[in-house]
Amino acid sequence: MAYTLYITGKNHPISEAAWIDFTAQNPEFHPDPLNTINPNTREHLAFSGALAYRQGKAVFVLIRGRIQFRAHDLEISLPVAQHIAAALNAEILGEEGEMYSS
Repeated sequence: MAYTLYITGKNHPISEAAWIDFTAQNPEFHPDPLNTINPNTREHLAFSGALAYRQGKAVFVLIRGRIQFRAHDLEISLPVAQHIAAALNAEILGEEGEMYSS
């Protein structure tokens, strides 16, 4: 089971413009439409307008001023998150508020 981590601005929310600009300057990030299945109806849902980008196996999504991602393998996803955090003057927090070095 994966753990959700958050990249949050140190003194500000991360703007859509900053996230889009970051991904434009880092071509290893590719747009990734969000796809999910409704657990009640089993209906397949796709959210193409979301600000989700994939880098390798990790998907980073901007939601309400912070970027979240599922940490399936921290050895792979944490260095990518640290790169994002450094570029956006942000920090990395876990689900329970614990801070990861950035």
